[in-house]
Amino acid sequence: MAFDPAAAVALQEDSRSLSLRPSFMLEGTATLFAMVALAAVCQAIGRHFGWVAAGLAGLVTLVLLLASALRYRRRLPVLLKIRPDSLLAQDRRGMTLAQGQIAGCTQWAGCLLVIVLINETGRAWVLLVAADALAPNAFRELAVLARRRSHA
Repeated sequence: MAFDPAAAVALQEDSRSLSLRPSFMLEGTATLFAMVALAAVCQAIGRHFGWVAAGLAGLVTLVLLLASALRYRRRLPVLLKIRPDSLLAQDRRGMTLAQGQIAGCTQWAGCLLVIVLINETGRAWVLLVAADALAPNAFRELAVLARRRSHA
């Protein structure tokens, strides 16, 4: 069997890993949402029960939102492994968060890539990959790969 350079390049591209960093865009959007939610809770409670109750409700809301944000941050994928037949997302501890074939993909304004993975049992996972979580070339490559595999 003769050596096929195109197949070797395709195999090398398909078996690579991409390191993800925290997205400033997603964290900024979540922070803005938290501030709006906090203001809405304080405003709604303050009008009916007074500003002391609003302060307490705001504090409870803030604690719940911070706890949720910390849990979300711990569960963020930090590594994407592109395999010939699947995509694998791992967290900081090396635990698999999502694994499966790419079933769908959409990209919004070059800023956000939404990838739907389906494993062999039919369970679906949705991965959000912000453009600022990867190097620009890696983000474009992942977007092209996801579009191609989702239409295959």
